[in-house]
Amino acid sequence: MLKDNLCVSVGSSTVDIVPEHIVYVSGSFTDSTSACEFNTIKAAVSFVENQSPDSTSPWAVYIYPGYYQEERGTWVEDTTESSIIMPDYTFIVGVDRDAVIIEPDGNVVGESMNFFAGVQEGDQDPLLNKHFGFSNVTIQNVLYGDAVQLDSFIKKKDGYPEFRCYLDNVKFVNCNVGIKTEERNSWTYGNNLLFVDCNRSIDVDDGKFFGGNIFIRQKSSATLLEYGINCEDKKGKVQIAGLDIGIDFDGLDVAYGVGLNVKDKAEIHVYSGRVDNAQTALKTDDHGEFKGWSVKFHDSSLYDIDVAGEDDSVEIFAGEFDSPIRVQDAAHVKFRNTDINTDDKEAHTIEWQGLGGKLELLNCGIKSAGEISTVEYYCVKFVSSPDHVHIINNKFMFEEDNDTPDYLIYANNNVDATIDGNYMEVGMNGKIIRNSSLKLVGGNFDKYSTIQDAITSASSGDLVFIEPGTYEEQITIRNGVSLQGRDKASCVVQYLSDVIQWDPSFSSATISGLEFRVTSAGNRIMDVKRRYPIFKDCDFREGYISANGQTDHIEIRFNDCFFRWYENDIIDVVDTDTGRNCIFKLTDCGLEGDISFHTARGQLRISRGDFSWARIVYRATGNLATNFWFVDSNITREGSDLVTVESSGGGILKDLKIVNNEVFDESGHDGLVLKTAPSSVTIGKNKFSALTGLDINVYSGVSISGAIFSGNTMVTGIGGSGVFGHINAIKNVGGATDFYSTIQHAINGASSGDLIQVNPGTYSEQITMKAGITIQGVNKDACILQYSDQPIQPWAVGGGATKIKSMTLKVTTANNTIVELRNGYYDFFEDCAFLAGRSRLIGANLRGFPQFEFQSCYFLSDGHYVIEASGSTSRNVMVKLKDCEIKAESSGIS
Repeated sequence: MLKDNLCVSVGSSTVDIVPEHIVYVSGSFTDSTSACEFNTIKAAVSFVENQSPDSTSPWAVYIYPGYYQEERGTWVEDTTESSIIMPDYTFIVGVDRDAVIIEPDGNVVGESMNFFAGVQEGDQDPLLNKHFGFSNVTIQNVLYGDAVQLDSFIKKKDGYPEFRCYLDNVKFVNCNVGIKTEERNSWTYGNNLLFVDCNRSIDVDDGKFFGGNIFIRQKSSATLLEYGINCEDKKGKVQIAGLDIGIDFDGLDVAYGVGLNVKDKAEIHVYSGRVDNAQTALKTDDHGEFKGWSVKFHDSSLYDIDVAGEDDSVEIFAGEFDSPIRVQDAAHVKFRNTDINTDDKEAHTIEWQGLGGKLELLNCGIKSAGEISTVEYYCVKFVSSPDHVHIINNKFMFEEDNDTPDYLIYANNNVDATIDGNYMEVGMNGKIIRNSSLKLVGGNFDKYSTIQDAITSASSGDLVFIEPGTYEEQITIRNGVSLQGRDKASCVVQYLSDVIQWDPSFSSATISGLEFRVTSAGNRIMDVKRRYPIFKDCDFREGYISANGQTDHIEIRFNDCFFRWYENDIIDVVDTDTGRNCIFKLTDCGLEGDISFHTARGQLRISRGDFSWARIVYRATGNLATNFWFVDSNITREGSDLVTVESSGGGILKDLKIVNNEVFDESGHDGLVLKTAPSSVTIGKNKFSALTGLDINVYSGVSISGAIFSGNTMVTGIGGSGVFGHINAIKNVGGATDFYSTIQHAINGASSGDLIQVNPGTYSEQITMKAGITIQGVNKDACILQYSDQPIQPWAVGGGATKIKSMTLKVTTANNTIVELRNGYYDFFEDCAFLAGRSRLIGANLRGFPQFEFQSCYFLSDGHYVIEASGSTSRNVMVKLKDCEIKAESSGIS
C-alpha cells in the first residue's frame, strides 16, 4: 500500500510530503463501492483538482500495477498542448516503478505535446503556484514534447509563479525530453532517476534542477542522444550529486551526442559523476560555467571537454579523463588533483586555441600519446596565448617508445606562464619544454646541461627555467631571454669573476629566483652596460656590481633582492659619460655592504630597503642633473657616516628625497651628511638615531634654503647629541633635537628665508623678529610662547615680511599687550591663538604703511580691545582677518 509519505532526497536534503487524501487508479478495478477509484490517471487527477488541494491538504494518486495509455490533449496548431495538467499539491505514486507504465495514447509526427505539465499554455496567471510530483512510475514514448514540463508561460513583467516538481525513483524511456524546467522560479528536485533513450534527459532553461543519483543510458540508435543534460540562460542552474551517463548502442561502443551542455551564463555543478562513450562529455559556450568534484569522463570520441565560448569557466577537482580537452576561446580553465591520460589518442592532451583567458594545472597527472607515426602529441599545446598560465606541481608522462617527444608543453607564441614544481615519471626521457617559450635546465628533465646552452638555443620572448643545482659557468644574457630559477636558495650560478655578461644585442630581460656569486671573493659579479635588465628575488654575494663602462642608457631594477659583501662597495658605480643615463632602482631589497654611486647623469632610487652594516655615498660628478631618493627604508652602520651626498667637478644634484626612513649610527659618525647643495631637498618623517655624531650634518658654507624639513624625529638619551648641525635653512628649537634651547637663539642664527621649527613646549621668553624669517610650531596647542608683556617685541625698523604659524601667544601679566605691530611691511599670522586674559591682544602704534594678515587665528580677551590700532593720520594701515574667531568680553576691534 501507499507509504506514509513521499520522500525526495536531493544531496544532503530531503523533501517530505505527507498526503492527507488518497485516490486509487487501477486498469482492472472492479469494486464499485468506493467512489474514489478510477480507471485512468487523467480522471483521477481531474477529480483531485476539484477538491482544491493545497499545502495543508495535499493529495496522492496511488497507481496499481498496469499499463496506462492516457488520452492525449487536443492539439492546436502552433500551440503546445499538455495531456495532464497537474493540480497544486498533487502527487502521482506508483506501487512499483517497473510495474507502472504510463504513456500517451499516440504520437503524431510534428505535433509538440507535453504529457504532464503544471499549467496549460494560455493559463497565464502570475499567482498560479504549482507543487506536484511523481514517484515509482515509468513514463515512456513521449516523442514530440516533454514528459514532465514546468513552464508558467508568464512574461517577466507579469511576475513569476512558483513551480516546484518532486520526482523520486522515476524512469523515462524513449522520450524527446524527459524533464523540462523553464522560467526562473521553476525548480525541479529529482532523486534516483533513470533516463533511457531520451533525446534530452534533463533540459533546464532559466530554471533550476537539483538532483541525486541520476542515471542516463542510451541503448538504441532509434532515438539519438542530443544532450544528456542541457542547461542554458543566465538563471539556469543544475546541481547533481551522483551522476552516471553511459552510451552503448546495442552493445556497441558508438559515441554520439553531448553528455553535459552548459551555455548562456548558466551553471552545472556535479558532485561525483561520470560520462562514458559520448561524442563530447562536457561542452560549454557563451559564458557557461561548469564545476565538478570527483568527475570522470571516459571514451569520448571527440573531446572529454570542449570549451567553446569566451569567458566560459570550467573548474574540476579530483577529475579523471582519457580523451582530449579543447579550449577554443578566452576562458578560465582550472584542474586540480586531476588525471588526464590520452596515451591511446592521436591528439594533444590539452589544446588551447583561445587568445586570452587563464589556464591552471595544479597537482595533476598529465599523460600524452607521445609520438605516433612521426607526429608529436603534447601534454599541453598552446596554439594561441592565454593571458595567464599556472602549471604547478604536476606529473607529466607520455607513452614511452623509441621516438619520445621533444616537448611535453608546446607553444606557437610567447606565453606568460608560471611553471614550478613539475616533474616527470622516473625513467622517462621526455622534456617539459615550452617550444619557443621555455628552455629547461637541470633536474629530471635534463634538456640542457648548462644555462648557457639553453640561452643560446632561445629566442627573444623565451623563458629559461632552471632546476635546483650549482651551475659553475659564466652566462651571457641575450635580448628578451628571461631566466627563472625554481628557488634562489637552491639555484646558484657562480664563476671566478663576471658571472653575468651581456650580448651586444641586449635590451631587456627579467632574471628571477637565482643566486649569483663569485668563487674568488671580492671580484665583480657583473658590469651593467646595457639598457633595461630586471632582477627579481635574486641574491648577490661575495662580490660587487658595477656600471663603469656603459655603452647605452641604463635603467636596472632590483626587486626583492639581497646583496652581501662586507669588504668593499657591493654596488660601485663610476659613471663619467654625460651623454647617457645611468639609473639604479632598488625596491624591497636587503643589503649588507656599501653603495658608492658616482654619476654624471644618473639616478639612485631606493625604496623599502633594509640595509644593515651599510653606507651610501652619492656623488654628482657632472654638470647634468642627477637624482637621489631614499624612501621608506632603514639603514644602520658602525664606523662611518651612513648617507653622504656630495659633488665634484661642478656636479649638480637636482633632487634629493630622504623620506620616512630609520637611520641609526652605532658610532661617533653622522647619519646624513650634505656636502653639496641640491636644487630641491625633501627630508621628512625620518627617525634619526646617532649615538655620538650629528643626525643631519650640513657642511658649513652649503646653503639649502628652501629645503622641506618636516616630521623628523631624533632619538636622545643614548649618549649622542641627537641634533642637527651646521644648518642654514632650518633651525630646530626644543624637543628631542634641542639644537637651540630658545626661540631667540634660533632667530639670532637665522637669515632671511630661513624656517625656525618649534617643537612642543612652553617657551617663557621675549623675542625680537628678523625680516624674512618664519617661525612654525609643530602644533599651536603644544607650542606656547609667553611673557609678562609683549612676548613679541615691536618689529625693528626695516623689518617685516615675517610669518608666525601654529603657535599660542599670551602674556602672564594683566593689562599688557601680546604683540605691537609698528613696521611698514607685511606680517602674517596663521593658525595662531592669542590669549590675553584682561590684556590687549594686538596693538599697533603705526609707523610706515603697515599691512597685517591673520588667517585661521583665534582671539580671546575679557578686558581690552582684541585689536587696537592708533598712530599718525598720514599713515595707511591694512588689517586682514580671514577665517578667524574673536571672543571678547567688552571690546573687539578699535
